[in-house]
Amino acid sequence: MPKDTATASALTVVQGVYEAFGRGDVPGILALCAPDMIWEVVGPSGAYPLWDRFQGPEGGIAFFTAIAANETFSDFSVREIHDAGEVVTVLGHAAYALTKTGKAVDTDFIHLFRIRDGQAVSFREFSDTAQVAAAYAP
Repeated sequence: MPKDTATASALTVVQGVYEAFGRGDVPGILALCAPDMIWEVVGPSGAYPLWDRFQGPEGGIAFFTAIAANETFSDFSVREIHDAGEVVTVLGHAAYALTKTGKAVDTDFIHLFRIRDGQAVSFREFSDTAQVAAAYAP
């Protein structure tokens, strides 16, 4: 990943995010993001800790802290990446246990990244919210 992300392609930025995530390197992820980056996981607000909108570096830290506090992954796989310029779509699979209940979640996901001037400016995740809600329920 080039030091100067302003020259990085959208695909390179997104690949860098996943590489850093695989290492557990949150500062490395945030270095690829614009200062006003928005992290959003689509789901009924308040029904699960990650179904919310997080913004900026503090929001990014809160987002990744919530992942670590609530989900223990046995699989996180990127299956396809589609680069459409400013928007990069990622199709993948995640399997994890929820910390609160110990129940398993096994879901495909879609991640949408918007890249501007060599930096990620937004991330949206779509997955099987009904399955997550059922596993999160006591």
